[in-house]
Amino acid sequence: MPYDVEAEFERLKAEVEALEAVHPNRVVQVLVGPSSVGVSSGNRAALQGQCCAA
Repeated sequence: MPYDVEAEFERLKAEVEALEAVHPNRVVQVLVGPSSVGVSSGNRAALQGQCCAA
């Protein structure tokens, strides 16, 4: 199945808007990189959407 860039953008946009609504005083960043890039264990939870609560 081909990669649908527009659908992925809309999905990410909706997720960011939902996070902004829940955490209005926080900055929401989306970091996108090639899937072959390794992730250190210290950053893995944040990248998987399991980030810490304030």
